[in-house]
Amino acid sequence: MANSILLFSFVLVLPFVCSVQFNISRFGSDVSEIAYQGDARANGAVELTNIDYTCRTGWATYGKQVPLWNPGTSKPSDFSTRFSFRIDTRNVGYGNYGHGFAFFLAPARIQLPPNSAGGFLGLFNGTNNQSSAFPLVYVEFDTFTNPEWDPLDVKSHVGINNNSLVSSNYTSWNATSHNQDIGRVLIFYDSARRNLSVSWTYDLTSDPLENSSLSYIIDLSKVLPSEVTIGFSATSGGVTEGNRLLSWEFSSSLELIDIKKSQNDKKGMIIGRVEPVTNLVEKMWDLYGKGEVITAIDEKLRIGGFDEKQAECLMIVGLWCAHPDVNTRPSIKQAIQVLNLEHQCLIFRPKCLSQHIMYPLRILHR
Repeated sequence: MANSILLFSFVLVLPFVCSVQFNISRFGSDVSEIAYQGDARANGAVELTNIDYTCRTGWATYGKQVPLWNPGTSKPSDFSTRFSFRIDTRNVGYGNYGHGFAFFLAPARIQLPPNSAGGFLGLFNGTNNQSSAFPLVYVEFDTFTNPEWDPLDVKSHVGINNNSLVSSNYTSWNATSHNQDIGRVLIFYDSARRNLSVSWTYDLTSDPLENSSLSYIIDLSKVLPSEVTIGFSATSGGVTEGNRLLSWEFSSSLELIDIKKSQNDKKGMIIGRVEPVTNLVEKMWDLYGKGEVITAIDEKLRIGGFDEKQAECLMIVGLWCAHPDVNTRPSIKQAIQVLNLEHQCLIFRPKCLSQHIMYPLRILHR
C-alpha cells in the first residue's frame, strides 16, 4: 500500500450571498421582475389604474421576496428606493378626482385585497375598518380626502402609515398643481436610527411652495416579517384618476445566504491534498496558525475562480467543528454566524498535537 493517500475529499457548495438591487428605467414586455394585479399593466410605464373607469385598483410588485431583517441575528437592513410617477387629474367630469397611490411593504406573497378601491388605496377593505388585516407600512400620495381617516386640515397629503389608514405623519400636498408633471421620489430607511424618510421633487416645478419631505421613526423589524413584498398600489373610487409608474430603483444593504439558489448559481469545489496520513492534521493546524489555511486548496481549483474569504472561512470552521475537545466545538448557530462573516471566534490548538496555543480565527466580522 502506498504510504501517501488522498486524505480528504470535500465538496464545498458556497452559498450565494447577495443583497436586493434592481433598476428599471422602462416597463416593457422584457421586464420579468414585476408582478401585476388588478388593473395594472405595463406599456413602457405601468398604468396602475384605468382612468376611463371608476372604482379601480391596481398593484405592481417586485416578484421576489425582499429580506428586511435577518431572523438569525435580528440584523436589520437599510434600504432605499427611487421611483418616478405621473398623476393625471384631467378627467374631472365628476367634479373631482382620486384617490391616489402608495409604495408599500407587506408580508411576502400577499395578494391584492378584494373590495379595496377608493380610499382604501388597494391595501384595506371595509371588513378591516381602519386597521390592516396584515402587517403593513406604506408611503401614500393621497389625492382625495376621506374624512373618516384622512387629516381634515389639508385637501390632499403625503403620509407615512403604520398598519392603519390614519397617517402616522403627513404633510400637505397639492396634486392639482402637479397634474401631468413627473414626480421623483426617494424613500430611505436608516435602520440604525429607525428613521423612514421620504422626499420628492418635480421636473417642471422647481419650487413647489410646499413641504417636500417627511420622516417617521419606526422599527420595521418589530412591525414587519423578515421577508416582505414591496410594490405600488393605486385606486380610483367614485371619481377617476390616472396613476403611472415611470421608473423604479431599489437597493438594500442586508446580505443573506440564499440556500434556495439552484446549483447553477453556486460554486462547487473539491478541497483535498495527497499527504502522508500522520502529517495532515498537524499541517492543517500549522497552516492555520500561520494564517495560510487557504494554501491547502488544490491549485487546480484556482483556475475557475472562487471566493477565497469564504473558502478560508469554511476550512477554519471545519477545523473548529472537528476539534478533538468536544467542549471547544461550536454550536450550529455559532458556526453559521461565522460562515456568514458576522462574528469572530477563537480556536485552541488541541493539546494532543502540541503546546496549548490559542489561534484567533482569521475571518473578521465586517
